[in-house]
Amino acid sequence: MTEELINSIQPGHFDPTLANEIQNIPSKISFKIGEVAEILNVKTHVLRYWEMEFKYLHPQKMSNGQRLYFKKDVETALLIKKLLYRDGFSVKGAKKILKELKRENRQYRNKLSSEKKIFKKINQIQETISGIRDLIK
Repeated sequence: MTEELINSIQPGHFDPTLANEIQNIPSKISFKIGEVAEILNVKTHVLRYWEMEFKYLHPQKMSNGQRLYFKKDVETALLIKKLLYRDGFSVKGAKKILKELKRENRQYRNKLSSEKKIFKKINQIQETISGIRDLIK
């Protein structure tokens, strides 16, 4: 899979339609399956099918069996819909893309974490140098 392909399918990356859809998710803590179906303009049975097929789409289930989707779940469902409907991937192809995106995202977060540690260390060194300068004066 090419870097260009990965970048072209990330939410908000080269896809203003997906970015707009994500931005237009109502500001709520959680959503029922019917609300998510309405946001995505799909039937509820489609969402249930996607839950079985895509391990990254996993809403919470309440004790009464009702599904509770959080914003992250709605974003994931929008991405799945984009991959399947607009980009024309098969379910198998969309799974591969999502797996690769997850891996890329993990690598990016690890890189950010490492950079934060480096900047923290640099700040500590700068503070130490500043303290030494104050002692010398």
